[in-house]
Amino acid sequence: MAPVLECKDLVKIFDFANKNQNEPPNVVYALDKIDFQLFDGDRLGLIGLNGSGKSTLLKIISGIIKPSSGKVILREKVTALSSFDSLLQPDLTGIENVILQLKLLGLGNNEIQKLIPEIIEFSELKAFINQPIKTYSSGMMLRLSIAIFKITKPAILLLDEVFSAGDTMFQKKVDELMQDQFKNLSVLILASHQISEILKYCNKCLVLNKGRLEYFGNMKDAMAIYHKPNNTFDGFKVENEFVVFNKIFTNNPENTFSVDEAIEISIEFCKMDDTVDFTPSIYLYNYSNYVLTDCLRYRRNFENSKIEAGNYRYTVILPANLINVGEFVVDLVFGDVNKVYLEIKEAIRFTISPADWERSSNYEIPSIYPIRPQLIWKAIKLQTPL
Repeated sequence: MAPVLECKDLVKIFDFANKNQNEPPNVVYALDKIDFQLFDGDRLGLIGLNGSGKSTLLKIISGIIKPSSGKVILREKVTALSSFDSLLQPDLTGIENVILQLKLLGLGNNEIQKLIPEIIEFSELKAFINQPIKTYSSGMMLRLSIAIFKITKPAILLLDEVFSAGDTMFQKKVDELMQDQFKNLSVLILASHQISEILKYCNKCLVLNKGRLEYFGNMKDAMAIYHKPNNTFDGFKVENEFVVFNKIFTNNPENTFSVDEAIEISIEFCKMDDTVDFTPSIYLYNYSNYVLTDCLRYRRNFENSKIEAGNYRYTVILPANLINVGEFVVDLVFGDVNKVYLEIKEAIRFTISPADWERSSNYEIPSIYPIRPQLIWKAIKLQTPL
């Protein structure tokens, strides 16, 4: 069986001119020899940190930009929806864009007029539909693009952070649309910072790291590679004269948890100097929100007594049913109230997935709120006023 999509040795180089004209241009490899194939039925998750090349790869596949070398072979029509651009023409109004895109799809005037109300209703942009697209926010443009996409029948679909558009109810509409349309797609490529979306929709994964293909294959191995802490990836230590950071790890080697599991984060380090005083602090966040911070110093009864030099392991436990589904990152800081002695960015990442009972539930639990504790609810029946 022939592949539906092939990327052969894709390279994309950007030349940025230096302010000093006597200096050569600053050459950046956005993509460096990317090579993979996708077959009918493949659902590819595209993951990597900001600047890893995800959007550049999608732009090349969709034909928006050309590669510096290499080529893309498509055996089906490709449709792209993204947060960085859309199908839309900025100088036209929303309704003019709807008509234009439907005409490009080969639809007649009578059919277009019948579809316009459905598109406007789905996009929830009725109040803005006669305004120029250039006045829209990126989320509004994406809403309208998705609404137009709703009546198309793409074979190869590229999605770039589309689930970030709109509020919870609109995201649910998009999710239902995607679930329905996926049945007819030949190939899907989904780029997202939310690993829960990748796990939900995809059966293959491609990990990009600074423009290089770090892994292409099954989801389990991709997650294991992607969740390796950056600062201990090759086993090297981060250190200075005060502290040597050795490693950070959780109670699950794959760093994947269910919402109803407690997460234990262990930090191993060596204190080098008896004359200074510090404690490790954690800063937990996802790619759109700060979530929480904690440290032993944040205690009313904390005793500010110096710990002696030596090797230590500190373990902090995030309780079950506290953090919502999604991908989360931990920054690690060794310091006191006045000074930071060592800071490790993205020391570790982990993913939280829905609990088993949630997967089979018939109602949607919002995933855009990073904290989702099990609060105490009380209900009483009030007497009818006389």
